[in-house]
Amino acid sequence: MEPVTGGSHSYFHMIATIALCLVVVSAIVGGCSGTRPRVVEVAPDRSPAVSSISSTAICITFDQPMLASSVENAFNISPSDGTEHFKFEWSGDKSVTVRFPKPLAANTTYTIMIGTSAKGTNNIEMSEPYILTFTTGAANAESRS
Repeated sequence: MEPVTGGSHSYFHMIATIALCLVVVSAIVGGCSGTRPRVVEVAPDRSPAVSSISSTAICITFDQPMLASSVENAFNISPSDGTEHFKFEWSGDKSVTVRFPKPLAANTTYTIMIGTSAKGTNNIEMSEPYILTFTTGAANAESRS
């Protein structure tokens, strides 16, 4: 293709420059690279000690800043058995503690899922759901009322 008339730059050079500017602006506005978010840590974690939890909270940490409302809407626990009214407490924009309204039932297997609609602040969704399955232990003296 011939250079653009009236200038010293070729058409392709001009398009490449515009594309580069768009990439730089997108990175600045998005606050993060174009990578999909993922969960990097859960506490209590998946270790064998998880089988003894009787907690009313779980902390989830992502690898990048997240849009809080998208994470909260994508969060699910099964069975719900009265735990569906969670309270989300964010520590910055990468870590959230999910508090359940009552202790999880003893000797019960739960599955927590964060669906793919959870988005980073770059507005990119998770590529796959995050699923954590764990079994609570027997009720202890602290959780009995």
